[in-house]
Amino acid sequence: MLQIKLVSLLVNDQAKALAFYTSKLGFVKKTEIDLGGGGLKWISIASPGQDDNGVQISLEPSTHFDFVTTYQKEIYQNNIPATAFAVDDIEQEYELLKGKGVEFRSEPSTMPDGTKLAILDDTVGNWIQIYQIQSKTEDTSGD
Repeated sequence: MLQIKLVSLLVNDQAKALAFYTSKLGFVKKTEIDLGGGGLKWISIASPGQDDNGVQISLEPSTHFDFVTTYQKEIYQNNIPATAFAVDDIEQEYELLKGKGVEFRSEPSTMPDGTKLAILDDTVGNWIQIYQIQSKTEDTSGD
């Protein structure tokens, strides 16, 4: 059976990305290995409290190949989030992150299905979506 254990996120500065994702968003560093040359490292992060078998994000440098740099810039310029993270309370998380200096492209808004989302700038070339799925007990539509 296939399992998701590692996903890559393109970043234009690994050190800056590691600092942002750990100090601002609260993820924890799982791996940081020097790949010998040019300052390249294998860096992975994960949600706090997650065991070693959980999903990790590899902070992949986007600056080694022109086509990768172009791809990341196009995604960003077209306002497409690179990934999304679930939160329990989007309004609370939004205020907490804004208080830490995180810049948002959008305030929390509600989609037709009740999902609430906001988009933040990760400072290393990506828009990141945070979202809260409406629980069945929150449904006020009368269905």
